[in-house]
Amino acid sequence: MGTITDIPAAEGGFRQRSNSCYDKNLSQIYRRVNALCQRWRMDRGDFEKAASIYALMFREHAPRDVQLLFTGKPNLYNERSKIFALAFFLVYVEATERLQTLEDVSDVDASACWRVALELAGGRL
Repeated sequence: MGTITDIPAAEGGFRQRSNSCYDKNLSQIYRRVNALCQRWRMDRGDFEKAASIYALMFREHAPRDVQLLFTGKPNLYNERSKIFALAFFLVYVEATERLQTLEDVSDVDASACWRVALELAGGRL
């Protein structure tokens, strides 16, 4: 996997997994969501709403086929879209936190976050 310096901070430290199973990745997403909900003292439903809003705000950085999933009202997104939104939000938050820890003032690369999030959420549509 390489050393910690090989993992770009703007990607949240996630590694893309090409041979991982969808269920394993889904449980990893939910584990991280639960940990952040506890840390932020946030309700799971509110966290999911925030994730959907972030996905909507940064959809122009996503691949074209993913952009189409995030149109309209966030509360009407299908389950697959919500999983993509959660994965993107997790990657984006962790990338932001890593950059802050490194005292780096550069912006988070939302396109890279989408690439990692889509791999984390099971890859292709």
